[in-house]
Amino acid sequence: YGKLTFQPSNLNNAGSVVDELSLLLTAGRLSTESRNTIINAYQSQGNNDDALRIAQKLLASTPEFHSTTLFNSKTESRAEIEAPQPSNKGYKAVIFLMLDGGSDSHNMIVPHSGCSGGKTSYNHYASVRGEIAIPFADLREIDASGSGQVCSKWGIHPNLPHLKTLYDSSDLLWIMNMGVLQNPVNILNWEEGHDKTALFAHNIQYEEVHKMDVYDEQTGRGVVGRMADILGKRGFLPGTVSVNGIANALVSGLISLFVVDPTGLEKFNPIPWSVPLWDTIKQLNKVTKLGSNFFGETWSNILFKAVGENRLVYDSLKSTSLSTSFPDTDLGMQMELIAKMIKTKDSRGVDRDMFYAEIGGFDTHSNIKPLFDERTQVINSGIEAFTKEMKAQNTWNDVTIVMVSEFARTLTGNTGKGSDHAWGGNYWIAGGEVRGKRIIGEYPTTLDDGNLIFEPGIVIPSKRHGTHCGTE
Repeated sequence: YGKLTFQPSNLNNAGSVVDELSLLLTAGRLSTESRNTIINAYQSQGNNDDALRIAQKLLASTPEFHSTTLFNSKTESRAEIEAPQPSNKGYKAVIFLMLDGGSDSHNMIVPHSGCSGGKTSYNHYASVRGEIAIPFADLREIDASGSGQVCSKWGIHPNLPHLKTLYDSSDLLWIMNMGVLQNPVNILNWEEGHDKTALFAHNIQYEEVHKMDVYDEQTGRGVVGRMADILGKRGFLPGTVSVNGIANALVSGLISLFVVDPTGLEKFNPIPWSVPLWDTIKQLNKVTKLGSNFFGETWSNILFKAVGENRLVYDSLKSTSLSTSFPDTDLGMQMELIAKMIKTKDSRGVDRDMFYAEIGGFDTHSNIKPLFDERTQVINSGIEAFTKEMKAQNTWNDVTIVMVSEFARTLTGNTGKGSDHAWGGNYWIAGGEVRGKRIIGEYPTTLDDGNLIFEPGIVIPSKRHGTHCGTE
């Protein structure tokens, strides 16, 4: 991991130490006032090792360290952010749930019965999928007779009973055969029609799903971040929160991305016995004079905003409890944190939240059945607990969950009892105001030939990603 090995020429001389650090880290641009502040902090420590450590931390917090010109400050302190007022508008939230690796969504929902107008049927599905097909007796039947699909009855994966319950309650909608689609194509022209993207590459398709901008017309902004920008311009107070690291889907031009770890939010300078730093850091980042370094000013503003927001969310989450017990799984922990964040909406001053959650384990090139069985159990338990908590908070009608993955998997299995990278797949949207109990999109009328199927069982999408955004 490495460690700092810098040793000053004279640890007993605070001024000399700070000057050497300033030369190394700011090219000597540290202001006299900031130099004296750090010297005082150095001299207040009980030993030279602690003193050097504090000096390095403080110098790394200065605007001079984060920019390349002089920083001219006034004597007045920079204002800290104030707690926002609750919005007087109704609340809504969208959760972008990413199944990383390429989910085998052709086994999430499969043809069941009442099929006509093509070869598609359960038996046809089973013959194409072979040993990775779900046995007919295990399927959880749903009715889609009013959806105009090739089958009137469909089967949900046996480990997804809660998704069936949501569907039957008109709270879940399925979208068939959707994927990244540059142009409507068929088996004759799909390659030449997709020259702007690499269809079967994880990293490229992961980015495509996050941005839903195959022509790069919205460079730098994610699909959900663009929604946040529009809402902000229309007078709403949006927040973008990821519970699984930096999420390109949430990147906005106007709204700061807040990242919260589901294992717990850490506050600034968390060790209780460590030297308090914030008061000293505030002295190093005072209000600037006219004509001072713009980049240094930007750093100080972002620093104060970040620390203030961290303190606000930390205190809000610490005092928030839920009525539902969540499973101790990767998705369970993320959905629990999202549920807590929703409960803190007033203290955060938001009326529109965009959340990002992600679970992996779907790149099942071998042993797909046991691996996918485990992942579907995790999905079911996590979404079930979240649904229960949202209903307890009386916010289920205000929340929409959108499931995505970079691509589906081949209908035909491989020699390792797995399935490989494919294209079009089946996805779902759930929430109290979703007009559910229906299936949209176009499931193929045949799974082994025709204009939308090519070897080895890759389905060309009939709907492009982004259909979610226009679905009621």
